[in-house]
Amino acid sequence: MSVPRRRARLLLVGSAPLLLGALLPPGPASACTSANCTLLTRTDGPSLDRGSWRVDVGWRFVDQDARRYDESALAVAGAGQPPVLRPRVDFADGRLVPNFHQEYAARQTALQVDVAYGFTTRLSSVLSVPLHTRYAVDHLFFPAPGVDLHADAGPDPSRQTLPIAGLGDAQIGVRYAFSRAVTAGVALKLATGAYDRVDEYGQIDDPTHQPGTGALGVIGTVQSGGRVGRVHWLVSGSYQTNGTNDRGYTFGDETIVAAGASRRVAGPWTATLLVKGQHAARNRFAGVPSASTGASLLSVAPGVRVSVKRAGTFYGSVQLPVYRRVNEGQLVARVIFAVGLAGAF
Repeated sequence: MSVPRRRARLLLVGSAPLLLGALLPPGPASACTSANCTLLTRTDGPSLDRGSWRVDVGWRFVDQDARRYDESALAVAGAGQPPVLRPRVDFADGRLVPNFHQEYAARQTALQVDVAYGFTTRLSSVLSVPLHTRYAVDHLFFPAPGVDLHADAGPDPSRQTLPIAGLGDAQIGVRYAFSRAVTAGVALKLATGAYDRVDEYGQIDDPTHQPGTGALGVIGTVQSGGRVGRVHWLVSGSYQTNGTNDRGYTFGDETIVAAGASRRVAGPWTATLLVKGQHAARNRFAGVPSASTGASLLSVAPGVRVSVKRAGTFYGSVQLPVYRRVNEGQLVARVIFAVGLAGAF
């Protein structure tokens, strides 16, 4: 996906600022696509009986086909719908090369399994494993000698899709219920996912496209829930701080706050609604803040749960961005779909 430097410079419009996409619907950001979202935004609460298990198998699809810019982003000459320009992380020379990648859209899918176990009625453990994540980015590809991945693209620059997939970073933690209404937890994000997948040119691809981060992280969560009439409510917050991997790259710390409500509407059917605010700080490479990283997001996610005897609970939601502020230019989610099956035994 890397763009040869001599050609990339010809496509930039000097240093003129670009402010586009202010009215575009807004998302690596998420239905929850980040580790500290795991089990955080459920509207049925985290409590478990002693000796019981809860297993949740979920799948999500993130459609990042909207491009968003701030005032400092650069434009691309002659482009009706300009791509997002992102820096290349040059691991060999230990530097960020600005405005190197030209990206138009991305699609992300993930299959995730969450397993919780109740040690007591107050203390439980949680293990979350993204079994398979896939990130496919639509970008501008420049043919080069010895590059065979897009051999049928022809001799001229063209838009191509590069998919990268694999096991993601797992998370393991504990939660403790201080009362019927308040629960807090702490978790460790493990470096289980691959972070060295290569692009078309045999170079390590952008860290934000990788299945894993290559670094540990620590996540703290707190949530409170209750019932008013026939409505169950839940408010929660989390903070994740990330370590630096052995290549010198650090993902920005992330804060999430959420409020959810659920109400049974008919038989086994329950309607849910989640409002979520999220802020991610800039990523850093070799101690230098990276452009086109870090953002703030506000979204709403209406959904539904269906209880099925002996099968568990099926659930689904559609997350729709309400507000999105990005640094420089970034691909953002237009919509996020999530479906799954959860059961306790």
